[in-house]
Amino acid sequence: MNNPSKVTTPAPAPLYKKKEPVFNRRIDGPFRRFKWAMMILTLGIYYITPWLRWDRGPYAPDQAVLVDLANRRFYMFG
Repeated sequence: MNNPSKVTTPAPAPLYKKKEPVFNRRIDGPFRRFKWAMMILTLGIYYITPWLRWDRGPYAPDQAVLVDLANRRFYMFG
């Protein structure tokens, strides 16, 4: 029945698969709009606060928000 002289070996499986293209698409919804609004708000605060001035009196820094790492102080509007 079986003929041992005709032994066939299976073909080796390929190691890599052909790259499938990835297509981006536009996503819209309430959470996406909220994300963009929060990003604009927080980046606006980040870029504007160094130019805000606050009078603290003589011999004190006049920046509204200032982190003084050398003296371990944090000035925020006061």
